Amino acid sequence: WRSDYDLRVATSNGERRFAMLSGGQRVKAALALQLALVQQFSQAGLCIFDEPTYALDTESRALLAEAIADAQALSKFEQLFVVSHDSAFDGHVEHTVALRYLPATGTLVE
Repeated sequence: WRSDYDLRVATSNGERRFAMLSGGQRVKAALALQLALVQQFSQAGLCIFDEPTYALDTESRALLAEAIADAQALSKFEQLFVVSHDSAFDGHVEHTVALRYLPATGTLVE
C-alpha cells in the first residue's frame, strides 16, 4: 500500500474521496468492497464478518444483513460466520449462539 492512493466512492450527490466520507459511510464502502471481493474471488467456502454493523444506523444494519445473506446465497459458502452485538441478523441466519458476560460467573452461552 502506498499512502498516496486515492479511493473514490460514487454517491447520489456525485463522486467523493473515501477520506472525505463520514465514519458510517466509510464502513458501508468498505463492506461493499469486501462483499464484492468475497463474491468474486472466494473459493474457500468460508467467510467471517466480525462486527460488520459497527457505526451503522438501523436501516443500514438491516440492509447489510440482507446483503450478507445474498452474498452467501450467490457464493454458496459452506460456512458463514457473523460476530455481532445487535439483532440485525435475526431472521437471516440459521443458527445463533448468544454469549453473555456476568462478572460473577464469567461468559455464559445462552
